Amino acid sequence: AGVRAFAEACQRAVAPGAVASATLHGRLGDFVGSKPALVDGVAAVHAFVEPDWTSFDRPLPDGTPLTYVRESDRGVAVGPALCVKLKRREAFSADARADAAADAAAFRRCNALAFELAGVGGLIDVDALLADDDELRDDPDRPFGNRGGKFVQSRLRDVEGRLVSPTIATPLADVPEPFKAQHYGKILSPAAARRLVVANAWTLPATAPAEAFAELEAALDAAA
Repeated sequence: AGVRAFAEACQRAVAPGAVASATLHGRLGDFVGSKPALVDGVAAVHAFVEPDWTSFDRPLPDGTPLTYVRESDRGVAVGPALCVKLKRREAFSADARADAAADAAAFRRCNALAFELAGVGGLIDVDALLADDDELRDDPDRPFGNRGGKFVQSRLRDVEGRLVSPTIATPLADVPEPFKAQHYGKILSPAAARRLVVANAWTLPATAPAEAFAELEAALDAAA
């Protein structure tokens, strides 16, 4: 229930006031095939805890295998990333312009929420640790929609010492209804946020009490 609750909280961070219900998928294929939707005013969102991996084959509809190769650099060593599929904030506004740009800080706020819920936000300068999202774009030399493959292969990134989430935002108009106003991202879970703080304890302020480290280690033991 913890991951589902966090995914629902992320939808509220992206679109304040939103009501959400999350499905936690145990298989990547199920997550890839899922689509966030608004059903009677409730955002049906999706989450998947990404394991460590290097490459895998996934068959296309015609049976041809498509090989995904994970990004080999820029990754942040925090354990599994949390992949989420949410609705863009504009999906909840009747006044949103069809050409409105995607919220570039949507998943930055989700990462900040992970530190807050992990109970470690007071130990670090969260704002200095996070950067705005990296919205993935289609490669013009490849078929439309290939940014979905880029998303699968992407990692949470360390860019000049700041955490960056790879994201996808779909249009608000001129696409089939199931594909409208989606917002995908790879983010920290609260457990990963704790691990990141412990792994980089040298960045904590010198005044951080020793008891805080004991609390963090106990939380990690409990989450293991």
